[in-house]
Amino acid sequence: MSDSSTTADRVRRQASSVDQLMPTITRAVADLNGRDPSGTVAPSERIDPVALETLFGGSATGKSIDEGYLVFTMEGCLVVVHRDGLVEVVPRDHGPITFSGAELVTTEDFRSSLRRLVHAAYQNAVDVEGSWPLRDDSGVPDYETEITRLASSRVR
Repeated sequence: MSDSSTTADRVRRQASSVDQLMPTITRAVADLNGRDPSGTVAPSERIDPVALETLFGGSATGKSIDEGYLVFTMEGCLVVVHRDGLVEVVPRDHGPITFSGAELVTTEDFRSSLRRLVHAAYQNAVDVEGSWPLRDDSGVPDYETEITRLASSRVR
């Protein structure tokens, strides 16, 4: 995964350590807004730095989360801090991410899109049964899904 990348609508920065999360957030927000980091509101005015360190570094409790992310808004941006220290910043009005033209903003949207995908695979004789690990370098947590044909299935 690249340590940093910037496009017109997304900035990605990798914090080198837990104590670098706040400065990394500041730089990423400043970069997206086209400003100097010194003119950016400190992230500590939006989130508690001790809580952030506790969640991701575990210094206060000796424990940290194994996976997950924190999302908050700052200076007109949506900030996502991933467990591995990746910081992603997009404009707050960026809108929902879409899949095949469908907005995925609710669990039902996801269920409906997954249903359409499995139905299309079935109709095209694609074997979908089994375990499907979902991993990439996009900064999204890795997942695994299991697809099993139900015994009560009406299709024969």
